[in-house]
Amino acid sequence: KADEIVDLVKAQAIIYGETWYNVHISYPLAYYEKIFTGREGKRLSIIFFNKKIKIGKSFTKEDNVTTDIVHHNFLPLKISFEKVREVVLIDDFYTPEEAYEEGVKLAKQELLTKLGTEAKILNQKKLKILVNNSTIDMDIFFKVYENITDIKKIENGD
Repeated sequence: KADEIVDLVKAQAIIYGETWYNVHISYPLAYYEKIFTGREGKRLSIIFFNKKIKIGKSFTKEDNVTTDIVHHNFLPLKISFEKVREVVLIDDFYTPEEAYEEGVKLAKQELLTKLGTEAKILNQKKLKILVNNSTIDMDIFFKVYENITDIKKIENGD
């Protein structure tokens, strides 16, 4: 009866061990992001016969919220108030190798977030990589050094 627990003894320790994780991640080959710079302003726009006149702040690349003040159904006239914010657009395409590297970074970040700050990745190995039309799917094996302490309450059997 080698698997039978005979008795439990109280111990105070922090136990570290080597654990293994398989992580599956799917990473896009095309990357698009809109980043707001924090610069913003207001302006008045007048549209008359499809000609737009802007009075106020303008940016090279911007995102705006428009509120119509005057919109005439019969005359080709529209006056609007706009809140504008400057944006930087990132539109990028990754090679499969670049997408793999970014996917590994994301997998490491997610794994360490789940395990905590004390955990350290000792080794990694790619298990399976599949390049699709728009994504790269990968399975990655991680060997991790982490705190494996298990706390149990010991009931006194008296």
